[in-house]
Amino acid sequence: MEESKSISLYESDEKNIHYEDVVKALKSLGIRKGDTLLVHSDVSVFGKPIRDKKLLLDSLVYALQEVVGRNGTIVMPTFTYSFCNGKIYDKKKSRSTVGALTEHFRNMEGVKRTSHPIFSFAIWGKNTEYLLDTSKDSFDKNSVFGKIHSLGGKMVSIGSTFEAFTFMHYIEQSYGVPHRYMKVFKGTIVENSKTYEDEYTYYVRSLEGNVIVNFERFEKYLKEKNLIYYERLGNSNILLAECNTVFEEGFKLLSQNPFYLLKENPF
Repeated sequence: MEESKSISLYESDEKNIHYEDVVKALKSLGIRKGDTLLVHSDVSVFGKPIRDKKLLLDSLVYALQEVVGRNGTIVMPTFTYSFCNGKIYDKKKSRSTVGALTEHFRNMEGVKRTSHPIFSFAIWGKNTEYLLDTSKDSFDKNSVFGKIHSLGGKMVSIGSTFEAFTFMHYIEQSYGVPHRYMKVFKGTIVENSKTYEDEYTYYVRSLEGNVIVNFERFEKYLKEKNLIYYERLGNSNILLAECNTVFEEGFKLLSQNPFYLLKENPF
């Protein structure tokens, strides 16, 4: 970790990005000791990587850990949608499909993964055990999304866009939008050398109508109200929004228009 602090991570259009630059950007966004962070990422957009992949990914995780401290919590999605297509979910071996950083993070020391075969998460920090004890529904109040909301968590996008925030579907389920419905998925799970059958629920998009997700309008709304924050890092941005704020504003807007988080009225 000490080695990572003194190295350059990326070569961007303007200057090299160092470990300290990442820490500074995270702090500038308002991340503090003890925070619970839900982190989405695309680590390819900041510039040309200077170091090897492992050292780069380690450094990004260490920066997050440094900023939230030992009383903080870091959560990253490690989603595996293949369970919906009849594939086995192996808690230890099934790879994350949502970015290199998430796959790296889930295999790091001290990180634990949830058992949900579709929307699994890798978790490090103080609230790990609380977040591991979740329901078999993807987006209810006892899901990881719901529990992060209850903790007053913050959503962070390291290089990815606002579109990556799956938390929006938690808001949609909480409201009960008409273009989604509850579907049960059954399949095989491998966990702690045991193989068993189980079922989980997922609030999926309706096949009727033209349901096209689009969060751009909501992001613009939050930006105009100064409820979402951006910090430039190299060739891209780190983005932060507070879960409580996003939920309250999103629920209010869905109450006015249930299709607010879609490109258009699908029916």
